[in-house]
Amino acid sequence: MKKILIIVCIATVFSLAPFASFAALDFTTGANNKVDYGSDPELDDLIAFTFWTWIKFDSFGANRGVMSKPANNGVLTENHMLFQSNAAGRGRFFSGRAGTDAECGTADSFFAVGVWYFYAGTYDEAATPACKIYKGVLGSTVFESSSYITQVSGSGATATTSNTNFQIGPRTVAGTDPFDGQMAVFGVVNRVLSLGELRSLQYFPRPVSGTVLLSWLGFTGTGTHADYSGYKNNGTTTGSGVIMSRNAPLGPSFGR
Repeated sequence: MKKILIIVCIATVFSLAPFASFAALDFTTGANNKVDYGSDPELDDLIAFTFWTWIKFDSFGANRGVMSKPANNGVLTENHMLFQSNAAGRGRFFSGRAGTDAECGTADSFFAVGVWYFYAGTYDEAATPACKIYKGVLGSTVFESSSYITQVSGSGATATTSNTNFQIGPRTVAGTDPFDGQMAVFGVVNRVLSLGELRSLQYFPRPVSGTVLLSWLGFTGTGTHADYSGYKNNGTTTGSGVIMSRNAPLGPSFGR
């Protein structure tokens, strides 16, 4: 009985090893400071998806990127996936569509500098509203924004992205409007997660049904960042302004 218990405990520890990582990456505002996850088919042309992350902003600026999967033509309003912040601390999302583009923007001061947030957004081409934005302060539960300055569903087919890479950091392929802050973990799911599902992920990040990318930034330093979704969409750090950060204070619930 004791041998069985020991084996079970060891297996549990190893199975949860990535989940217990409190590491994070620190991004500065220099051009091309990013983590590039490539453009495998699982990340291309998603017409419904959820993006979620633990994140802390060190500063805000106009059109600062967080995550992007630019459209093939590189036009700002035709990014297929673009989550960002702006100078007023808003959470923002864009997705280009053949008719009218989809866009969500929260009220000012949705985010503050120096605070760890669980930041999430959803998009569904067939839904109205098509996009929603969520946040949860460390120690609280995630909730949807109660005040949108902009919430446009748009119309027509979602822009294609087969020729561009998924990246954490800047807004554009050229590396402009980069993220300034720290990120500990993020995931991309090829469906819209409910509020209940987001709350279940907030303090227990893990692959769920439909996960196409899941990465613990900084878990293996500043080199290659493994994708734990099973699709092997590993990320590569570029730029001298992406460094290891102090551990994200996400315990004890984080990785339970």
